[in-house]
Amino acid sequence: MPVTLADIAKIAHVTESSVSRALQDNPRISVETRERIKKIAADLDFEYNAHARSLSTHKSWTVGVILSNFGTQVCHTYYLDLLVNDLRFQLASRNYDLLICDSEHHDTGDSNLSRLVRQRKVDGLILIIAELPEKDRKVIERQNIPIVLVNSRSVLMQGESIENLPSFFTDNIYGSSLAARHLIENDCRNLLCLADLNRSPEMLERREGFVQETERSGVKADIIECPSDYTGALSFIQDHLADIRRHDGVFCHTDVMACALLQACAAEGISVPGELKVIGYDDIELGTYFSPLLTTIHQPREEIAERAVSYLMNRLNSGDQSPKASSLVQVCIPPRLVSRKSV
Repeated sequence: MPVTLADIAKIAHVTESSVSRALQDNPRISVETRERIKKIAADLDFEYNAHARSLSTHKSWTVGVILSNFGTQVCHTYYLDLLVNDLRFQLASRNYDLLICDSEHHDTGDSNLSRLVRQRKVDGLILIIAELPEKDRKVIERQNIPIVLVNSRSVLMQGESIENLPSFFTDNIYGSSLAARHLIENDCRNLLCLADLNRSPEMLERREGFVQETERSGVKADIIECPSDYTGALSFIQDHLADIRRHDGVFCHTDVMACALLQACAAEGISVPGELKVIGYDDIELGTYFSPLLTTIHQPREEIAERAVSYLMNRLNSGDQSPKASSLVQVCIPPRLVSRKSV
């Protein structure tokens, strides 16, 4: 016989409604009681009937994650893959599923965001996008669906920055300043920034932090724009290696670009960090596959994911999903230096 809520309630000495709330992480149930009920359910191999739960609660138990359209530019997905996995973990721990969509349909150009909201396929949205079309904003407001913006402090709408969305992000200006300062503190006096050709707000902030720190320190600094996918970056670096090695320290906008530089230096017999010091940004696993191990700036994606999902869940559980200015938040979590062997 299948295990029911009543079976769990009898063992736990609580009501069926308490079991249901506990398994949904409802804050009305104490943490201790929730954990005790979850353990009983796990021991009995109990699993919710998702369809029945959706019918009874009028909820989809799904959160949509909207990504910017990059098409075939896989280069942009390394860090985002890690961030999305962290979001998936946080949602799964709260019994929610995750649905990933690009911002627009590849063939028709129609808005995936509007479609998900209109068809009531998601209870909330996590946006990882640089621009929010006005028609999407109106759909969100009309349907009264809670949203959070992740990885950026604002989005563009009709060319203007919209900053009144609840946002969870890291400080890219501070992070790139940390990178430049670390190179300077390790005796670099002629710096280079390999900047991402993609001039997203995050990448522009990384330029700004680098420029601010080098100007403040009075050291010579140049910026060269470089493709951010590994193959494109490697080819570009190989073609411009003579210019690059005129510098003694290089800050790369991403770890992918930094690893391409490490490979090019190894192939040409350029010693890192002896002749050239290299620092990346993102702290993805790829940086630990190269020799020397890549020094980098760690983005606090785990904390960003946890705090963004917690905020969204609080909005969903409270039943107050209206966009009130007083409830909006801007949470900036500082990055940190991860010192390895390339500087």
